[in-house]
Amino acid sequence: MAKSKSITFLARPASKEMKVFADRLTLNRVIGNLVSNAIKFTPQGGKVEIAANRIGNATRISVIDTGQGIEAGARHKLFARFSRLEKHAEIEGTGLGLFVSKNIMDAHGGRIDVRSVVGKGTTFFVTFPDGSTDKPSG
Repeated sequence: MAKSKSITFLARPASKEMKVFADRLTLNRVIGNLVSNAIKFTPQGGKVEIAANRIGNATRISVIDTGQGIEAGARHKLFARFSRLEKHAEIEGTGLGLFVSKNIMDAHGGRIDVRSVVGKGTTFFVTFPDGSTDKPSG
């Protein structure tokens, strides 16, 4: 997808010591949705980047784009079921991707957040708590 829009896609490798305790299939769904959205909403010639970092006792995965950004007043709609921003009406989608991603992150005891600057781009963060202390005993 990125190549067809001449978008530069960068994947910053995580350290081998970094671990996330999550269901692989659902984690792939969340990350895949965020990367797909970033590419969809980034204009031709833009940039999309994915990176993972340790933040305190958590692992945070960031998906950063140089798209048009999201107005502060519209952000509350992002994670609602079947919700789509009016300015994106012509772009294909069901309005379920971020809703499902939020539910997956909630089920993992994590969170999904967004930071955006209109005209500069958007960053979505998914944060997983350190699961090593949450393992069931026995």
